[in-house]
Amino acid sequence: MSGVYFAYDARERREVALKVVDMEPDDCVQRFQREADALCLLKREHILLIFDAGERDGRLYFTMPYLQHGSLRERLTGSSLDIEVME
Repeated sequence: MSGVYFAYDARERREVALKVVDMEPDDCVQRFQREADALCLLKREHILLIFDAGERDGRLYFTMPYLQHGSLRERLTGSSLDIEVME
């Protein structure tokens, strides 16, 4: 559906993770938009904020903080996630 890249935001002078999706097919665009909307609504310690979102050259994107701690797969290997169920 999308790709995530390391990028440098020259305007804000910071390293970011850039998530990009082509604007076709329509279901990918809708899923991507729902993901961006959900991330904007969530305010939790372990959820990254979205810095910027938009469309350029026929592609939707959003940027978020770049973390230099390896991949999620590496971080989860041999460990478990503590999940707090909210009611």
